[in-house]
Parts: sequence; C-alpha cells; structure tokens
Amino acid sequence: MNEQRDSLLKPREIQKHLWDYFALHANQRMSVFKFFITLAVFVTATLLAALVQGHHLVGIGLGLLLVCIAAAFWRLDERTRYLITNAEDALKDIEARYVDGTSLQVFANDHWKSDRRCGTYSQCFGFLFSVFALAGIIGFFVSACNL
Repeated sequence: MNEQRDSLLKPREIQKHLWDYFALHANQRMSVFKFFITLAVFVTATLLAALVQGHHLVGIGLGLLLVCIAAAFWRLDERTRYLITNAEDALKDIEARYVDGTSLQVFANDHWKSDRRCGTYSQCFGFLFSVFALAGIIGFFVSACNL
C-alpha cells in the first residue's frame, strides 16, 4: 500500500512538498518570535513606567501579563519546533533515499556540522522567554511589595 502511494508522487514533488512545509513553519516560527519580542518589550517598558510612577496595581497586572505572554509564546514555539523537526526528519528520509553521497545530505549532516558553541534557536529563544518571564515576576513582586 505504501509503495502504491509513493508511486503517485515523484521524488521531486515529494521533496518540494516537504520543503514547502518546512519553510512555512520555519518562517512562522521567526515571525511569531519577532512578534513576541515586540510585545514583550512594549509590556516591559510599560511595566517599568508603572513602577517608576508608583502605579503598583498596574505593575502587578503587567507583571502577570508578561509572565503569561512568555509562557504562551514558549508553548507556541514548542509546537512550531515540533512541526519543523517533523519536516526535517522527512527531508532526511528523502535525502537518504534519493541523494548519493553523504556530503550532499545537508539535513542528515546538520547535527554534525552545526556550531554547538552558539546554541540552538530553541536554546536562545528559551533563554529570552525566561528573561521576560523573570522580568514579569520581578515586576509583580516589586509592585506587590510596594502596595
């Protein structure tokens, strides 16, 4: 049954379909992260202004909001990362089937050639999600203690 389905599409069509899927979710991940940074910076700046001006109830709300935003976007990133990994695994399979020579199998070799000193997107994004969540927690407690 699988062989029959495989014969319906040519390898090039399969590869294009998988690449389009990968590109869609990779671009979506970057767009969502850019939106998170914009929103988180805006909320953080507003939180700082509320703290400076002594609007502690507003500071409590903005601190909680910042933590919720960081948590929600972290979960969205986890989901998108899964979809990207799914596409990468499928592209690795296509490479293994149809590409001769391991140097041409870029998805299969990616884990060996990536510079681990810089970290992964997930690690960098996770660090920033944590920083903004921590800023929200600190803002919440500073506001709550000054009520």
